[in-house]
Amino acid sequence: MRKSRFFEVMGIVVICIIVNVPFVKADDSAERKVKFRSEQSLRLEDGKDDNSCVSRYSIHRYPVKITENQNLLLSPFWEGDWNFDSEDWYRREIGLEAGLQLTKFLYIGQSFNYIWRDREKFVWPDENEEFSEIENRIELKTRFYDWRVCKAQIYLFNEYLYNIDEGQGYMNVSRIGIMLKINDRVSIPIGWRHTDRIHKYDSDYREISVIIDF
Repeated sequence: MRKSRFFEVMGIVVICIIVNVPFVKADDSAERKVKFRSEQSLRLEDGKDDNSCVSRYSIHRYPVKITENQNLLLSPFWEGDWNFDSEDWYRREIGLEAGLQLTKFLYIGQSFNYIWRDREKFVWPDENEEFSEIENRIELKTRFYDWRVCKAQIYLFNEYLYNIDEGQGYMNVSRIGIMLKINDRVSIPIGWRHTDRIHKYDSDYREISVIIDF
């Protein structure tokens, strides 16, 4: 990553953090507290040399009350996908997600993201290196089994990415697996990920992540 790009990205992250500071309040409701989340993932592509490490840092706060038991999530985030094989960034993004936990098992969200894409431009030179996108997300989770050391959930996840600059959808991502909840702060999802690059090619990955809430 060029230094100018690095400082540009980090500058926006700092701004997002500063903007959220005034909303940090003492509150008895756990879901209204502001949380900082770190998510580190390892993705290994089946049968190909396309293995990467993905880091995502986000702030979670619930400033708008929708119903008696529901608040709107607003979450600024930064995410970077580093490819081990090419030793280069696959893509980096910064955005703001809004979402609702409709039930104990169902979450829907939408985010506006700005993308820096480096690796795929070598595969398709005519692709935009930087662009804006809208991401639609749906997540399903259900209780699976409780052990003494952790609780297990089955999760199903799908996101659809729409390139605003080109005016069309370009990627659909599906995930399924088991999430091990060590405690209220630490979770470990383990599963399979399918990436459909619409009208181009598909990839399948084994994926393991560590999610920590502060």
